[in-house]
Amino acid sequence: MSLLDFLRIIYRNGIWMALCAFSLGGLTWASLKNQAPQYSSHSVINTGLVSAYTIESNEGGTIDYAFTNNELQNIINVATSYHTMEELGLRLLAHALLKGDSAQILLPENRKELEENLGAKVVKKLRESPLGTMAAIVKMRDHDRENTVYKLLYSDHPLFGIEHLQKIKVERHGNSDMLHIAYSTIDPGICQLSLQMLAEIMMSTQLSLKKGQSGDVLDFFEEATQKSASELRMAENDLLRFNVSNRIINYGEQTRFISGKKEDIDELLYKELMNLASADSTMQRLEVQLRERINIPKLNRSIMDQRKALADLSSKISTMEILPDSTAEFSAADLRKLKRQAEKMRGDIRETVDETWVNSNMPEGLPVRDVLNQWLNSVLRMEESNARLQVIHNRQKEFIKIYDMFAPWGSTIRRMERQIDVNERAYLENLHSYNQARLHQINMMMSSNLKIIDKPVFPNKPEADKKMMFVIMAFMAGIFLPLGLFIALHLMDQSLNSVQRAEEKTNLKLASAMPFVDKFKMGRFSRINYASINHRAMEQLVYALRFDATNVPSPVIGFFSTRNGEGKTWLIDRLTAFMEKKGSQVIRLKPNEWITRKAEFEQRLQQTPSWVFIEFPSLLEQSDFIVVMDDVHCSLLVSYARKVWSKADERALARLHQVAKTPLHLFLNALAIDQMEDVIGEVPKRRNLPRRWLKRMVTLQYS
Repeated sequence: MSLLDFLRIIYRNGIWMALCAFSLGGLTWASLKNQAPQYSSHSVINTGLVSAYTIESNEGGTIDYAFTNNELQNIINVATSYHTMEELGLRLLAHALLKGDSAQILLPENRKELEENLGAKVVKKLRESPLGTMAAIVKMRDHDRENTVYKLLYSDHPLFGIEHLQKIKVERHGNSDMLHIAYSTIDPGICQLSLQMLAEIMMSTQLSLKKGQSGDVLDFFEEATQKSASELRMAENDLLRFNVSNRIINYGEQTRFISGKKEDIDELLYKELMNLASADSTMQRLEVQLRERINIPKLNRSIMDQRKALADLSSKISTMEILPDSTAEFSAADLRKLKRQAEKMRGDIRETVDETWVNSNMPEGLPVRDVLNQWLNSVLRMEESNARLQVIHNRQKEFIKIYDMFAPWGSTIRRMERQIDVNERAYLENLHSYNQARLHQINMMMSSNLKIIDKPVFPNKPEADKKMMFVIMAFMAGIFLPLGLFIALHLMDQSLNSVQRAEEKTNLKLASAMPFVDKFKMGRFSRINYASINHRAMEQLVYALRFDATNVPSPVIGFFSTRNGEGKTWLIDRLTAFMEKKGSQVIRLKPNEWITRKAEFEQRLQQTPSWVFIEFPSLLEQSDFIVVMDDVHCSLLVSYARKVWSKADERALARLHQVAKTPLHLFLNALAIDQMEDVIGEVPKRRNLPRRWLKRMVTLQYS
């Protein structure tokens, strides 16, 4: 599309564009003329996500900007959430209804409008409610959806409506960790109060969210710490009860002591066995020597009771010496007393032996007394050794019992100690995690401590009036929207109302065209000279037809169209009149007339040369006169310029091409007057000087 076409679109549709522009501008002005003035205020809140000093600031970690951006976006989402706006609307309405406060924060006209919306009875009921104004508003709001409070809050009311409160802008202040909050409404007091209350709600909600997030973790680790501590105490108490019930003070020291004592007993056993063997060997040797002089069995019988008594004393003494803890009420005096009794008993035995065998001598000349004393000593040693061995064997049995007890105790104590160690490590780990969670919670509380840097100011003056700007914008939209629509329609136009488009779609050369005539622009004062246009168009058509029928005295011209009503008859009438005015004879026929009277017409044409115009029916309705095409010297396809060229038209034209043996031309009927320049050149019409200069500039005709 050229610039000239663009200007022509504007010229043709200028009235509609102007009408749409003035209509939109007028509607915008009418809708904004009663609009109340707007008051704006803003506030800046520091989140401290990056710049604030916290407990974890000393750890020297790098700043996670992705986390920071996410946290900032979370805070913005909290501030702009629907729940926050509900809370804000409730607080604003409750504050406005408090006695004495509504006059301070609301303009008189806004206060009057609020009372009219709610009704005097509702306002009085809410102000004097024993539950409090805030609770009364919540109760009435939740009662049903038809009351005035619910309708006021959940509407686009410019002061208390949630839909209007959602227009509060909460944005990040540049690349910092601060938030910029801006709001605009029709009341300066509500504007300032809205920002103040929004900051309070946002900070309390953010703090509760952080406490909830960290509180769950803290509760988990606190419960885990208490549980592990309880399990640790239970394991320790189990070990304590086991040690107390089994009288274990220190299992390791006790086992080492018992092991040492057992080794001492074993060593003592070996010594006593050697002493016993030595005494027995001596006694047997001496008995061999004494057998001929002394009746040993008789001697043993005489001292048997004394030996038995001495064995009992030796057993007691051995028990006291070897097992001092096994005898009750043991004392050193008792041991000394028993030893004195044993010594006295030995003396009595010696006296008995001396009285019986004192006057005998051995063959070797040795006194029997000396040998008998040696034998008696061996007997006494044997008795004592047997007594000590009996005590030692008893002690070994006791050690076996002790080992049987201490062996399972060791594994049990180790198992209990392992469980205590596991519980202790679990307790310490949970305690560490609990302390870390507490530090993290405190750190989050410190980092979530939002602070107001710029408090919202009371807007004393309303914003500059933007009504005229909106009216101008609406006026411009009224111009450019229709213009865009007309340009789109022009670009999407699939009709033949353009010489270039018609030749491309039909693949035929244009012979000529007749313009579309607007009856309302005809008359004496018409700027367009249609007579001149029609004359020049007919001249071009005659030239094209005559060129194809050169040296033919009576050319036969076939007029075709793909559909009915495209102007064949009208064109033949105009062309016949034009030819007859030029002095040429014209014969108008139908195809069947030419077929039936062909010889007659050929004889007539030989006598008087004439133009023969044959008007064929539309190609989409018949194709029975193909035989006539052999006599046609030139064919002309007449098409209505404003119709859309369809596939049916293409197929009909293709059938005509198959039978046509002569050139085929295109004639456009009712072509747009602006497109006639591509047919006849400059369209003859009156133009003022500015229009002539403008056209020259657009078409780059500077000479």
